[in-house]
Amino acid sequence: MIAVIGGTGVLGSTVVRALIALSLPVTLVAPDPSKANRIFADVLPHLTIVRGSVGAPKELRRTLVGVDTVFVNAPGSPDCGQRVIRAAAAAKVAGAGHLVVISNVYADAVSSPYGRRFFRLEAGVKSLDIPTTFLRLPAFFENVLASVASVTEEGAVYSPVPASAPVRGVAVEDVGAAAAAVLAAPEVHEYRTYEILSKVHTGADLVEALGEAVGKPIRYVEIGWEESYERMVAEGTPAWEAADLVEADRLVAEGRVSESNHYEELVGEPPMSVEEWCSQNAYEFQ
Repeated sequence: MIAVIGGTGVLGSTVVRALIALSLPVTLVAPDPSKANRIFADVLPHLTIVRGSVGAPKELRRTLVGVDTVFVNAPGSPDCGQRVIRAAAAAKVAGAGHLVVISNVYADAVSSPYGRRFFRLEAGVKSLDIPTTFLRLPAFFENVLASVASVTEEGAVYSPVPASAPVRGVAVEDVGAAAAAVLAAPEVHEYRTYEILSKVHTGADLVEALGEAVGKPIRYVEIGWEESYERMVAEGTPAWEAADLVEADRLVAEGRVSESNHYEELVGEPPMSVEEWCSQNAYEFQ
């Protein structure tokens, strides 16, 4: 049995659906089962939903009894590392034999506060001495959807990263496929760390692909770090998250782009490119 913790957001729900597509037995652990039932109404016959929360560790431990493998998503919160470690500890006490944990491609960038957060997350999980597979992720292509208004109204994408800087993102769909491949055969992936990324592109490549997809020229406008932060906060992004995104962009601008990629090894086909993603999501920008 596979349990998914953090499965009602964009990434977690994609993982759940990828597991169902492989006909694997899935239990979704959710603090609000009624919300989960609404999200997965179309696949409920193939999914077990139970109540459980990292904020209630005793309940979570009881919920996870009998589960073999646990997928732990990194929640969108400033204390994501501590929450992941608590979830992993609960899984160990409950008797789970393997964890699959979401981390970040900058987990080794310990000179950065952003990188240190994920370094500590991984170190904390490793200290529990339970077989674990880490999936390190970059920024999602879906983050480009935050530029829908500027693309439709101004024909522009704003970013503090230079247009010529190499970037590696990933489609959420591909993360779901990679996670499901690991969860389907966890014993093969014990104590491994995988980086799930698409091929390298630049900001200039992004706006060219997006322009072709929507049928109009799109400009790439480089802005300052402070302006980038202020724009995100003004659009409703929580301050802590905006600060994280700016810090991640700084690492990209410094040229810290991974050269490895394990997606094809896990899934057996190339990951989605930024051009393919733009083509598939052009309707969002029209």
